[in-house]
Formats: sequence, C-alpha cells, structure tokens
Amino acid sequence: MTAAPAMITSLRQTIVAKTRSSKNLLRSSTDAHRLDAAWDLLHAVADLHPELIAELRNVGGNNPARVREWTQRNKISCPAVDAAAQQLADGLLEPPETVTEVVVMGQDLEPLQPPGPIQPDVFSETLDAWTDRARQHWRDVYKWHLRVGLRHANGAASMMWKRQAAKKP
Repeated sequence: MTAAPAMITSLRQTIVAKTRSSKNLLRSSTDAHRLDAAWDLLHAVADLHPELIAELRNVGGNNPARVREWTQRNKISCPAVDAAAQQLADGLLEPPETVTEVVVMGQDLEPLQPPGPIQPDVFSETLDAWTDRARQHWRDVYKWHLRVGLRHANGAASMMWKRQAAKKP
C-alpha cells in the first residue's frame, strides 16, 4: 500500500519539474521551443491523467474553441499549449517536425558555406603571421555576409571595414 503514494509522489515531482522547465521556455523563447515545451507538458499530463488527454482527443480536430475551453478548464492555457493541444486533438501524438537549419543558396543553387573557423599554430607561425591570417579571415567572413545579403543592423560592420580598408594600401 505504501508503494502507490510513493509512485504518485514521483509522478508529481516529474510533472512539477517538467512544468517548471516548460514555464521557463514558454516565457521567453522561440515559437518552436514554446511548442516543444507545451508538448512536454501535455506528455506529463498524459502520464499523470490519461483520462484528461482522452477527453481532449474526444474534442476532435478543427475545434479551437473547445480545445481552448479544455486548456482553460485544466488551468494550462496559453498560446503554445493551446496550439499543442489543438494538434493533439487533431490526432498528432508528437510535435510536428520543424526546420532546424537555414541553408543559403547561391545563384547556381549550391549551398554557400561561410568560411570555417581558423586557429593559430603557436609552434610554427609568428604572432604577426597569425594576425595577418586572422585579418584576412575576418575580411573573408565579412565578404561572405555581404554576398548572402546579411548586414549588421546598425552598419557597424561596414564602418569597421571602411576603417580597416583605409589603413591598408
């Protein structure tokens, strides 16, 4: 008889931990992170109260008003949880796949890769040689950003480039 209360306490600790981490993500993050956190919360609810998730699934798809009513009644309503609950009511069991990488393509439809990182070789190059190589790398990275259309919001990068160009012949 003592095992059941211990199991319930463990499940409560799990949902509290998941809820705390979800609340932090729901407060300040990207929409994708918020949706993932909302799904984590709904999975925790499913672990503790499968009857509530069954009730949500019975609401049926394409019924946002009833889904929002369900989230409000269960005191977990927010835009991200409402969206995840709607997806769950529509029949999804997991969050949908999202794009995690942006690939910049050139005119020839080949991916434009930024210059890779560089490291000094303290055993074979001097500080001046490393500094020259680092400056060239900075120029290459800056030119890559210009080529793909990325610019600093306040123009600081272009001002720095002009100062660097004025110093060198």
